[in-house]
Amino acid sequence: MTGPFIPSPQQKLIIEAGLVSQRVIACAGSGKTATAVRRLAEIRRQLGTSKQYVALLSYSNVAVETFRAEYAKLTAGQHGLSNRVLISTVDAFVTSHILSPHAASTMQCVRRPYLVNGHEPFLKGFTFFNGRFNEEIRYLSAILNGVEWNFFNTAMRGNAVPVNDSIAHAAIRKLGKAGAYTHDLGRYWAINTLVNRPRLLKILAQLYPYILIDEAQDIGSVHGCLLELLIAEGVTVSLVGDPNQAIYEFAHADGSFLRNFDPGPAGQKETLSENRRSIQSLVDVTNKLSETTYFSARPVPSRKSGPYLMTYKGEELFKVRSTFAEILAIHGYAHDSAAVLCRARDTVSLIAGSGDNWGQGATEHFARAAFSRDRNGDIADAFTHAVDGAFRLLDGPPPNLRAAVLSGSDDLLAKAVRRIIWGFLRTPATGIPPASLNAKSDWLPKLKANLKPLLTILESKCDLPCISKWGYGVTSKELTEEPLWCQDLATSTVPLPPVRTVHQAKGQSIDAVLYLLRSIDVSKLLAGPVHEDGRIGYVGLTRARDLLVVALPDTTKAALIKRFRDAGFSDWS
Repeated sequence: MTGPFIPSPQQKLIIEAGLVSQRVIACAGSGKTATAVRRLAEIRRQLGTSKQYVALLSYSNVAVETFRAEYAKLTAGQHGLSNRVLISTVDAFVTSHILSPHAASTMQCVRRPYLVNGHEPFLKGFTFFNGRFNEEIRYLSAILNGVEWNFFNTAMRGNAVPVNDSIAHAAIRKLGKAGAYTHDLGRYWAINTLVNRPRLLKILAQLYPYILIDEAQDIGSVHGCLLELLIAEGVTVSLVGDPNQAIYEFAHADGSFLRNFDPGPAGQKETLSENRRSIQSLVDVTNKLSETTYFSARPVPSRKSGPYLMTYKGEELFKVRSTFAEILAIHGYAHDSAAVLCRARDTVSLIAGSGDNWGQGATEHFARAAFSRDRNGDIADAFTHAVDGAFRLLDGPPPNLRAAVLSGSDDLLAKAVRRIIWGFLRTPATGIPPASLNAKSDWLPKLKANLKPLLTILESKCDLPCISKWGYGVTSKELTEEPLWCQDLATSTVPLPPVRTVHQAKGQSIDAVLYLLRSIDVSKLLAGPVHEDGRIGYVGLTRARDLLVVALPDTTKAALIKRFRDAGFSDWS
């Protein structure tokens, strides 16, 4: 959205309301960011000289940075108490206000608690029994069912298996005594800390009497419990989100908390039904599939636009991207303002020209780092893999060092390690080799040669020795003679658009979208946003601003294709 923000009548109702609780159901592209930031500023204005804070919390770092930039522009030149706001992710709020300063006593550890991602080498000693064998602690999930904790093994994504309570509690306590927690278990410890320390809950409620939650459809059982505890202490909570975009059901967030939230008799229940992102023909097809009645505020562009269908042959799946690139070029769309969206990561890999032959252990992390850097330009993801690859070759690094390196901590050791591995990632000649090399015969030997000086520097400058015979951890197993990334499988003569999963594209506005469906996805999308697969389809469709092309397998049944046409799709010609 360009130009000055002019709130709609619906937005004005929300922004200018008194200090009341709110539940706002906002359609895709409705300007949730601009509305939430202005509501934040209005609450702060109404609080006047109060020294209390207002918090605006969301579920992604990208959203938080956008909020901060927007709020800074909105309040430019203002000083003092008007700046008493906190804009943060929900997990960062929990970490900084509960876990880091207060959870050590609940966890019974003698150090400041720290986050682990589950890949740290020292975690080999922290497992839980899944009924047949010991499972990695990163796969232990904790959710709340009322006031009771339930535990699940999530090693098989999409098929969570219950874990015995006593086994789960023993594993969690063991990790807690070491001062560590995973994302899932951090939430477990946060709730238990608040329950064990009611005075802390009162202090939080007094410090943050007003809390706004963006993307509130992503609130799961544990964060829902946290909000209920705060509400019981008098905190006024406002939620903004879209239940149809709840695509993290595997994390126990299905949109139900937002859908069922009661703001109370003095509160507001509002809807943002004006879509400022997509043209009306695109809004119409999602209305038809989701049984909504939203409307567009955008004029139809002069270039070709609207919802279309095309089919592809299964054996020619890799050609879909280049075909879409030619469509973009013909009709005046820039390749970098478009995207191919897929339901699953393995489909992204197939379309992008990468296979499943990443190798094992440290090799896999370095291979994925090369691919993310060279194919996707995703330097953040590449750096994470580079760090994980290097740490697999170190002999007993401090258990919280990896988290400090990735978090941007000012710790001197973390800064030194970050600088060294960053250089290793960004200089393919002396670091992680180019992904275009043949993986087994060219890329791996160069990687091994470049790792020697890297490990020497980490030991000499950071006192981080490598494991003996580290070369055995950089194996050629499961590598092939194919490149990690073939740059031009389809020999396209025009620039290719990026390929992403729907989850990666969430929150984005994209001029032209090709949404690629596999056979298993078609009927689930047509069922609408009733279950997670349908909601993922809804998010994929609603990213497009002007042009939406849904690519179906040529084996799709005629009855299903007719349902797309009935929803408003035209055949591409």
